[in-house]
Amino acid sequence: MKEVPQQVSESVRRRNPHLYSYSTGITHTGEEITIITKPKRIRQSTKPLMNKLEQEWFEVLKHRFKIIVPQGLRFMLANGTWYKPDFMVWPVGFESQDTRLRAFECKGPHAFRGGKENLKIAAHQYPQIVWTLVWKVDGQWQEQTIFP
Repeated sequence: MKEVPQQVSESVRRRNPHLYSYSTGITHTGEEITIITKPKRIRQSTKPLMNKLEQEWFEVLKHRFKIIVPQGLRFMLANGTWYKPDFMVWPVGFESQDTRLRAFECKGPHAFRGGKENLKIAAHQYPQIVWTLVWKVDGQWQEQTIFP
C-alpha cells in the first residue's frame, strides 16, 4: 500500500495519529464533509488536583506564602516507593526567617495507615525540608512539624 487510505473510521484515526493529522474544524473535499476532532491527550487525569480539605488549607497557605505548588514534587523513599506531599512551599523575601523548603500534608478525620508513615520516612530521608502535618479539629487547623 503506497498511500494511506482516507475512508477509515474515527477509531482507526484515533489509533493511528501518526498517519492522520488532527485539527479542530470541518474539512470539505469535493462532495464529502468530514468533522475532525482532536483526540484526548494521553495519560492526563481529569480529576481535580485537590480535594475539599486540601482546597481549604490552600486558602490558608495563600495568606502565608507566595509560592505554593500543590502536589508538585515527588520524593523517592525506597526502590519503587514514592511520596508526593500535598503542598510544597518556598518562603521568599520577608515571609519567614526560615527560608528552607516546606512540605505540607493534609489529613482528614478518616486518615488510615500509609500516608503518615510515608511522611515520617520522607522527613527522615530529607531533613533539609521542613515537613508539616496539618489537620482540622472543630473548624480549627492544627499543625505538627515532623522531625527527622
